Amino acid sequence: MLTSVILLASISGEALAACSEPYLGNGPLNTLLAGNTVCSPAYCSGAGCQWQEQHRGGSQLWDFKNGGSSTSKVGEWAIRGNEITYLYGPGGGPYPYRVKDNENGTYSFCGSNGEFTFTRKLGQTGC
Repeated sequence: MLTSVILLASISGEALAACSEPYLGNGPLNTLLAGNTVCSPAYCSGAGCQWQEQHRGGSQLWDFKNGGSSTSKVGEWAIRGNEITYLYGPGGGPYPYRVKDNENGTYSFCGSNGEFTFTRKLGQTGC
């Protein structure tokens, strides 16, 4: 029992540490996301992704369904300072996040509703 508690505490501590500072600033966030696709969880592909979102121009956010067989606009995104905010329509959000570079090819959206790891695919493509 004690081993389980210690293991759980260490895992929880790692999750919290992953979303600690430093966070990406405005310029790096824009470079990371603008015109690209976010794949979550990190290193997912096709139908194995919980979500695949294209960050298109004009602040448009598009869902890349089923690994690319169909797309639809699902909301908007905006970067202000070191925070990205998502609005899903109608009536979903705002959902503000800070982004952490995990320095292993993955990133984390860090917000009040938790941490979501992701990877980025260049361009507007499927994961």
